Amino acid sequence: MARDEPNRMPDQELSWSGRQWPGITALAAAFALLVGVLPVMGILIRWIALTFKSPSDDALTLAWNAPAGQLVAGGVEAYLSFGIGTVLGGIMGAGFAIAFSRPSHNAQVRAIQSRLPSASTYQYFMRGLLGGFAVSSALTGEFPSGLILAAFFALLVWVVSLRSTSAIYLLAYLVGVVVLLTANASVTGRLSGVVAGDYHFKPDLQAQLHNGRFVQIGESGTTVYLQDCAHKERLEVVALDVTSITAVRLDFHDPRSDGPSSIALAWNWRHPPKVLLGYRSPC
Repeated sequence: MARDEPNRMPDQELSWSGRQWPGITALAAAFALLVGVLPVMGILIRWIALTFKSPSDDALTLAWNAPAGQLVAGGVEAYLSFGIGTVLGGIMGAGFAIAFSRPSHNAQVRAIQSRLPSASTYQYFMRGLLGGFAVSSALTGEFPSGLILAAFFALLVWVVSLRSTSAIYLLAYLVGVVVLLTANASVTGRLSGVVAGDYHFKPDLQAQLHNGRFVQIGESGTTVYLQDCAHKERLEVVALDVTSITAVRLDFHDPRSDGPSSIALAWNWRHPPKVLLGYRSPC
């Protein structure tokens, strides 16, 4: 008489509206989503960051007028803004949470799962670890970036607590990650590819535009958008043809500093330090 297979368990695949998604397919779809939104993230980051310093219409114009490579780089830097370890840890946490949701009937996968902690043990451990990271980030991280990072860890706590392998949860997690990373890069305001330098212009322009320190914020065709560093407290941008520039010496030294933490704001509540939001000029 054939014996039952007590270890045989339901298939471990991502389901979305009744359709089964193997793990590799789901991983490829998630990767394609994260890569595909990079230019959109770059535009949103520039627009939101510059909106803190200039009217919304002007900020939107500057957000669009940047090379495609610079927009993609802005999205990549947003992914790295929480630290590569944090992002990779979040992806691993999501993957492990899905893997532990329901064991696989595949013998090889089941053999691997048998060597790993149980789902409940893993979830309790990850909840405590990520919860500690969330509290630490909220208190000691730069305000409000630390609070956004805490929200990221809270999102991971939700992910590792999932009991379902529905692909809609994976999609919600990925969208949440993109939104939080975009928000963080926007409020910290260190725009990708924005570098200060000493600019020299044609003599016929020097009556209106002096030689000096400027920052190229954007470009469109032969038109470049320069921030005048003589006015650091406000964003003053001039648009001119690139042929009007006779010489440029870029300065890659970054003088920008971090803002205060939540603890610093609470401790000095009578005379709180200045909170830095939005675009931070490298002037």
